[in-house]
Amino acid sequence: MFSFLKHSASLAFTSLRALQYSSYCKPTRFILNYHDISNHHSSLFALHTYAFLQHIQHLCSIQQELKPLISPYPTAYEPEISITFDDGYLSSLLIAAPLLAAAGIPFTVFITTAFLHPSYQEYLNECHLLELAANPYCSIGSHCRSHTRLTLLSSSQCLDELVSSRHFLEDFTQKPVTQLSYPYGATSKHVIDLTQYAGYSFAYTTRPSPVISTTPSFLIPRFNILTYYSPRTLCHIYNNHLSWQSRFFPDPPIV
Repeated sequence: MFSFLKHSASLAFTSLRALQYSSYCKPTRFILNYHDISNHHSSLFALHTYAFLQHIQHLCSIQQELKPLISPYPTAYEPEISITFDDGYLSSLLIAAPLLAAAGIPFTVFITTAFLHPSYQEYLNECHLLELAANPYCSIGSHCRSHTRLTLLSSSQCLDELVSSRHFLEDFTQKPVTQLSYPYGATSKHVIDLTQYAGYSFAYTTRPSPVISTTPSFLIPRFNILTYYSPRTLCHIYNNHLSWQSRFFPDPPIV
């Protein structure tokens, strides 16, 4: 037990040092992006429930500011952390939401509205969405209608994906939806123009990098959390040592 506590204290201290010196001490926010929380490791993006609980304990132990995504930009000199979930898996309501709420940690879920159909059993349905939207720690964003790469679509198809999902979520939850997560992180200059035209204020990629004050508002980076990520891996993220991720999950060039 003493060894475990000693290790936890050491890890928390390492995280604090990493946060203090990350990004050359610029005001910085790290956005951690999860997908599914599962006991079955069904994909590279499904984190085990116990591992997710370890992540929460770790985030609480380093005593950093865990910020809601009202704005993705850092608001203080000390580094900040935000948590998001893509796709709208059912586990975001049944597993993640109660654990995060108990720890007082705000989070954002980006919903793919086509997945709300009852035939998608691993995902939230409309009743689940209402329950999640009522959670005071949760905010809802759009992940488009059908989770198609926007860069592969015509202008009209792309705009339909952007507008229909946003309007549905706003009408259904009776809350403003101003933030978008690009499916697969894929975007382009034209897609960004359409995203702005569709009424969004911010849009998120999967490029692994901290957010600083000069980050473009429609190219907000996030760190994808993969199935084998431990609290120690989070320390590497804070220390900006996970640029290797961009080799496996690169954003397309902005053209």
